[in-house]
Order: sequence, then C-alpha cells, then structure tokens
Amino acid sequence: MRSLLHNKHIIVICGSGGVGKTTLSSALALMGAMEGKRSLVLTVDPARRLAQAMGLRKLDDRVRPISSSVFSRAGLCPAGSLSAVMLDTRRTFDRIIERTAPSSTISARIMANPFYDHMAGFMAGSHEYMAMEKLLEFHQSGEYELLVLDTPPTRHALDFLDAPKRMLDFLDDSVVRWFVKPSIVAGHFPLKILGKGVALHLGALERFTGIQVLGDLAEFFGNFSSMHQGFKERAAQVRELFVSDSTAFVLVTAPDHSNIAENRFFCQRLVEEGIPLSCVVFNRVRVIDKYPEACGENPGVEELYDFLAHNSAHTTPDIKNFRALIEKLRENYTRYCRLAEIDSSTIQALQQQLPAQLPTVLIPLFEEHVHNLQTLYRLGKYLVNDSADHNAIEAAQ
Repeated sequence: MRSLLHNKHIIVICGSGGVGKTTLSSALALMGAMEGKRSLVLTVDPARRLAQAMGLRKLDDRVRPISSSVFSRAGLCPAGSLSAVMLDTRRTFDRIIERTAPSSTISARIMANPFYDHMAGFMAGSHEYMAMEKLLEFHQSGEYELLVLDTPPTRHALDFLDAPKRMLDFLDDSVVRWFVKPSIVAGHFPLKILGKGVALHLGALERFTGIQVLGDLAEFFGNFSSMHQGFKERAAQVRELFVSDSTAFVLVTAPDHSNIAENRFFCQRLVEEGIPLSCVVFNRVRVIDKYPEACGENPGVEELYDFLAHNSAHTTPDIKNFRALIEKLRENYTRYCRLAEIDSSTIQALQQQLPAQLPTVLIPLFEEHVHNLQTLYRLGKYLVNDSADHNAIEAAQ
C-alpha cells in the first residue's frame, strides 16, 4: 500500500457495502498527505462521525481542505495536504450538462425544460456514473497528486465500470431516437400513434397542466442527444484512465463466506477489462491474542484469579463475584477465539479465489470506532504496514 501511495495517481477502493471502504479510503488519503502528497478523498454519503474525525462539520460536493489546526490538535504534521469531497450526484449531473452541451444556449434550454428535474433525478440516481465523472474532473484539473475514490456500495463491486456504457445505451435507445425525429421536434405528431389509452391520458395531462407534453419531451431529448459525442468521448477517457499505469484498484472485503462469490466476480471482471488488481484488504479481522505466559495456554479460573490478584494494583473485597467475573471473561474469550478461527479459515477460502501472489493486508477489528484524526491515522499506519506504530495501535484496541 505504501508503494501505491508513492507510485499511483489514482487509487480506486472497491467492495460491497458495509466493509469499511469509506473509512479505509480516508485513512489512505491521510497517509498520502503525511508522505507529502496533495491528497483528495472522494466519498459517497459518509457517516457523520467520519467527517468529524477529519475536523469537518459536514461533507458536501465542495472540496473541504483539512486545516492545519486540526492536524496540530491531533499531534500530526503532514508534509502534504488532505482534502475531502462528497459526491453530489445531482449537482455533478448539472455540471455535466453545462460542460458537455454544444453551447450555453442548449444547456440553458435543457435546464429550463419542465422534464429536466425528473430526468436529472433519474440520472442522478446513477451514483456510479457520477463518481466516474467526478474522478475524471479532478484528474484533468491536475490540482491533486493523489486521488482516492471510495466507490459507491453496489450489488456488484464493479457496476461503476458499466456506468459510461449505460449512459451511451440510454442515448442510443430507440425511444429516445423516436423523440428526436425532426417531425416530432417540429410538433407534427398525431397522438393516436401512441395508442388510444396513452393519447387520452396525455391529452388530459396537457389540458390540465398547460404543458405540451410531447413537445417538451421532444425538445428535451433533441437537445440532450446533441451531447452524445461528448458523453462518448468522456466514457473513452474514463476507460483509458482505468487501464493506465497511474491507477490502482484495491479490493476491500470482510472475512465473510458470503463475500466469496462477489470477490471472484470482481477479479474476473477486472481480468476481462484488462485492469490489474493491486491489493486486497481484509478488514475487521478478529485476531487471537494469547493469555500472558504466566497463565499458560488454556488457564483455568483459579490460575486467572491468582494472576490478576498478584498483578493488579487494586483488590476486591467480593471474592465470589470476582471469580464469577473471571469465569465470564474466560468464556467470552473462548467464544472470541472460535470466531477468530472462523475468520482465519474464511480468509484462506477467499485467498484461494484470488490471483496467485496477490498482495494482501489484514486490518484487525478494533474496539473503538474511528472518531478523530488520531484514530484515522493509526488505522492508516496499519494499512501501510508501518510496524513501528503497531504497538500504539494495539494499545488502542
């Protein structure tokens, strides 16, 4: 992961929802800033506590730099800078229209069309496409040396690869092509060709609202179709960016058997697309910590009691309850060990589905959530495998 920070311009963090992609993306961008990069993390609807962890009250579609005072309070002195931005799909779509339309007149007509709000709402639902557009926008700006993209949680981790194609398919759809026929745009269309029921409802809608439904639709799609070439060119640019040597893909997953099939699909799709997978991160892995050597491998209640009695600075007057507590702790540890063994076997099964020699990183399950820049930094240190800080991290567990 440290090599990726040094050698890549874009790191795409992929995986299903709920595996910690957003937090890990932010931690990786932070480590890039610590090592002298102008870093930006692009995320989708992060938890409020993550924004607060970076010293921000909120995240929106405006780039928010992390101030030096926030770093100072956390005892950190980055050699570079860290900024964060949340993907706002609607505003991103608005800017696409303004940038891609052949002229400001056409973009203004599209924005003013009564159907634009409905259409924009539909297109804005495609988080995947908007994420690609935003990534391309920041890449072309040249303002940042490291871009970390937290991809939207989807049914399949690589749905966003198909997003540009889905946009082009939409523009090529036969219904859209019908609406942009010259005769339709000019208003020469009989409602009867739509069928009696549809014509009746459209006629009633036009009388009730005063909106020329088909005319507005035709005008909207006529103007929208003029941007087809622009969308096509940007889709090609995104594709070129994905397969370039400056981009790395990282898969984040959890030690869960339900992820095996999806991870296999992920790797197969990357192979089909000609995109190499750089690393796999197993997040929130339960790790077994041994009892103190003085207690042996499998201590009983009496041994634990004697150990705690001799090593604790405090004594308890209630010996009976103290022993009962020790027994509960021992049972809890035994259950945890079983879960850790399950995690270990699951990771082995997942690794068998991955390409040979693929680097992997294991992040342990921490007791506390990431709630400030210090805990985000500790997570980042573990992510880049900085052994010098492992003791500090483990102490926080």
